[in-house]
Amino acid sequence: MAHRQSPHAGVINLTSGALAFPATAINSANANTLDDYEEGSFTPGIADDDLDPSGEGQTYHGQVGRYTKVGNRVMYSANVRINSLGTLNTGQQVRITGLPFTSNNTSGNEAGGFCTGGGDVAYPAAVTPFGRILRNEAYIRVYLWDSTSGPTGLTIAELSTGGECYVTGSYMT
Repeated sequence: MAHRQSPHAGVINLTSGALAFPATAINSANANTLDDYEEGSFTPGIADDDLDPSGEGQTYHGQVGRYTKVGNRVMYSANVRINSLGTLNTGQQVRITGLPFTSNNTSGNEAGGFCTGGGDVAYPAAVTPFGRILRNEAYIRVYLWDSTSGPTGLTIAELSTGGECYVTGSYMT
């Protein structure tokens, strides 16, 4: 790794090459120390309250998930297209499973996500879907902003065979 001495003590300026992090993070007690960087993929799935992305017979046309983790922040994007709903409980809320890390367990540390597209869903066109990741969870709860009093959970009944969801967001670990 090529570097030059910085006029600021302890600072390394890269003029070429790359900065490599170990495969397993070496956590630092200092909140201002960047000690983890990772890029990867995950397999998102559709589930009901049982959180089982395949055990109820659901099958998929496509499942693609990518993430980048910098320190304690995970940025993700996912595309899930369902072929068959199997025996998913139609009265339960849609969950997108498979996130690569469990969210932080700190009260008030919930995260949101944006459903940036999709199709073959059975809810009104003017309704905006979005996702939430509650504390200590590794899945996204999908909601609809369909009421002036607040959101309601997107149910399996509102997701049709062939239904597709693109979701992107971030959360803390």
